[in-house]
Amino acid sequence: MLPDNEPRLHLKYTFNDSQDFDYYVTLEALPSNLPGHSHRPGRYRMCCPVADKPATALYLHAGTGYFAHRLAYHGHQLYYESQLTPHSIRHFAKPFALDCEVEDAYMSGYKKGRKNHYRCKPTRWYARLQALEAKANSATLAGTAMAAASKYGNPFA
Repeated sequence: MLPDNEPRLHLKYTFNDSQDFDYYVTLEALPSNLPGHSHRPGRYRMCCPVADKPATALYLHAGTGYFAHRLAYHGHQLYYESQLTPHSIRHFAKPFALDCEVEDAYMSGYKKGRKNHYRCKPTRWYARLQALEAKANSATLAGTAMAAASKYGNPFA
């Protein structure tokens, strides 16, 4: 960002290995809420190039190729993954996500030359893996208890 120019973000990328995009997104300075810092901006937000709405994050929808505000895609509302998960299985979603995270940690951790312990103490990645496993086990137990409570009534009430 240069002092005399309007702040903007230059996006240049290739979409689906066929379409080239090259455009600018203007940035809007928000005033700082810290005392004594009112003379400089505290944060910037982007102005959506499609809908001209202010946004802190722009999303790439598969059909268009442009980064835009969530509400800019007419007819195609963008959802978070948690919004699409049915209420009846939400208590199983967190343990499943933790299990995937544990599996990723296992796959990245077991490389040639990597040790579980050093001088009789667990290494940092192995200790983190053990903590993640414990968290996944407790989340599985909590999810199972929630499922039983919702199916058979709350036995703890």
